[in-house]
Amino acid sequence: EGGWGDDGWGSDGKSPVLEPATPSAGFEQRISELEEQLRERSEKVSQLEADLASSSEKVTSFEKTLEETQKSNTQLQEQVTTVTEELQLARESASSKEEPKQEREL
Repeated sequence: EGGWGDDGWGSDGKSPVLEPATPSAGFEQRISELEEQLRERSEKVSQLEADLASSSEKVTSFEKTLEETQKSNTQLQEQVTTVTEELQLARESASSKEEPKQEREL
């Protein structure tokens, strides 16, 4: 005999008869699946890039706000220092004017 038998086994009785490879059968399905996965992942990447851009804009905005707040705080601190100094001078001036009165009264 020899050759391929109709029982599905090769001439040695041990090796299965292999169907001729049809690239379109399993490969096209697998390619379609992979292309779909690639599309889904590309969409995810696009969404993540958009989220990153949005987050970067927010960080930039927060940094700008922080910088403006720090400038404002510095200005307020300078004003507080100036007013404190003026108050101290006013107190000193008032107390020096009161002393001579007290001395006169004595």
